Amino acid sequence: MTPAALDTGTWRWERSCATWTFELPRAAEESAAQAIARCARGVLAALPGFATPAVADWTTASAGDEAAVQPRGTPIDAAAVDRTLRDFPDLIALALELDLQVLAPDASEVALEDGGVVHIELEDTQLVLWFSLQVDLYARRTFGPRRDNEALAQLNAPRLAAFLGRLAQATGARFHSVAAPSYADQATPRGFE
Repeated sequence: MTPAALDTGTWRWERSCATWTFELPRAAEESAAQAIARCARGVLAALPGFATPAVADWTTASAGDEAAVQPRGTPIDAAAVDRTLRDFPDLIALALELDLQVLAPDASEVALEDGGVVHIELEDTQLVLWFSLQVDLYARRTFGPRRDNEALAQLNAPRLAAFLGRLAQATGARFHSVAAPSYADQATPRGFE
């Protein structure tokens, strides 16, 4: 649901408008579950000022997808991560749905439910972290009915850039790539420019 204070004429909501990929090595003494939990705690530390965690969907080797779910309305914090790790020591992936905190033109802050998702999983000997935006609100030129989104981008692109910087710092991950086929001239390792 789009908040009333946010005109959707200049931006659109579409699955995976842009995805930033990060990689981080797994410590030799760390299990896959411990590494995923460590990365998840880093993601949670990077979120304030950009998004709030809405739903955590944990995958395990023994039970598959949705083996453990913290639903909307349930606190998703470091303690929840630690409890999940303790209860499910065979974790292999996390999908964390995010409600984005964005500024409207009137400077009010609004939440965009399910505006982004973080996915963490082990690939070979390293963790891969994907952050996907489901909205193009941060881009100057969009695919909304009116393509000029400069006003909203000026308000919100700095939040995205700050988040991506905190994400790398808090998780220890290094940037690998960004995939934004419709926004290739605007999407960078630092967000939308």
